[in-house]
Amino acid sequence: KLDDGSETLNVLKSDFVFVNKGGVTSTDGRVSYTPTSTKQKDQIMMDTQGLPKDIDGELVYSPIAISAVNSTKIAGKLNFRVSGVTKVMIYDGDNFQPLKAIISEDTVAVELSQNPWNKAVTIIRDDLKGATETAQLYLLGPIILLK
Repeated sequence: KLDDGSETLNVLKSDFVFVNKGGVTSTDGRVSYTPTSTKQKDQIMMDTQGLPKDIDGELVYSPIAISAVNSTKIAGKLNFRVSGVTKVMIYDGDNFQPLKAIISEDTVAVELSQNPWNKAVTIIRDDLKGATETAQLYLLGPIILLK
């Protein structure tokens, strides 16, 4: 659970891949992310399952985000093997914005070069019997693919 002082957010996560060196692929093989530099490490590519805001449209694939440990620009190539996509959007910390992408019949390619948005949150630790700690989150996305 995350508490930003105004409301409690329940964060869902499922698949994730640590970005340590070079490119990574999602566990289902449909998403790949290749950072532009080996200095782009200590990141996690994840399927967020949930969305921070309502959207207009229907999702074609799970929302994807990349987390980082600081506000350094996240740059690289994000590729999806998904069909039926007409539009790609990215959450900027406040709202979903259009994201430039090359969309073909069964693939989507995105060139990333953005700073992550960040937010200070209080984390309630289930593993420490409800103890709280403050953390700074740095996230790029979620990135969503719409019909």
